[in-house]
Amino acid sequence: MQLKKKLVSLALAAALLVSVPVSAFATAKFNQSVFDGRDDIRVVTDTMTGETSVIPTALDSDQMIIPVLDSGAVITVRPAIFLDDDKDTFILMFDYLGVDWANLNGIIIKIGDNRYSFSNCYSSRSLDEGFASEYVAFYMKDQTTDMMKDFANHRSDEIRVRLTGSAKSIDFVLTDTVKNTLLDMYDLYVAGGGMRSGNMYQISEFDPVHVEKNGKRVIGNVVTTVLDLATGHVPANF
Repeated sequence: MQLKKKLVSLALAAALLVSVPVSAFATAKFNQSVFDGRDDIRVVTDTMTGETSVIPTALDSDQMIIPVLDSGAVITVRPAIFLDDDKDTFILMFDYLGVDWANLNGIIIKIGDNRYSFSNCYSSRSLDEGFASEYVAFYMKDQTTDMMKDFANHRSDEIRVRLTGSAKSIDFVLTDTVKNTLLDMYDLYVAGGGMRSGNMYQISEFDPVHVEKNGKRVIGNVVTTVLDLATGHVPANF
């Protein structure tokens, strides 16, 4: 399977990086000790850039792969934490490998009675040995807090995802392993202090992704947004 080869390549690339104690990197305000003694994650640091990545080991055994036969596609769900000297981020990425292009640009996640829509997402397209290879992704931030609370409250229920593209969209249901892995990674991010207000502000400064809940724009930290607008500064995600 082509996607499996990609995952193996990712693992090999990670192995080439030098692992060092996580406490040597990331912002001083992130509590890296939350990663200690865990065998469900891999912590890898590039000593030359001071950047640390944290990925779930479930990716190694294809547990995050979801076949979507009616769309001729294979989806891999990839939650990851990235830490550097400036900010600490949690990204949720959906990899698409298919027989034709989807031209992905958005995501809809249906949890219980609520729909969370992400537009202007990060995305990329390339050829992988004749197959269409794409990803679409967004960062966790103030605007995703309600969604993750909903996610935790409905972790035992069906959670549906639609990856939206200009050529086609792909619908699928998250597996229990994917849901549990995503929530475990997010809990680590929160426990380490990733959702602190200063970090969220840093992310909102560069992040262009728009978030809607049931068709209405979700605004982040209200106090910060009001202060920004009062001084003539428009946040990137407003």
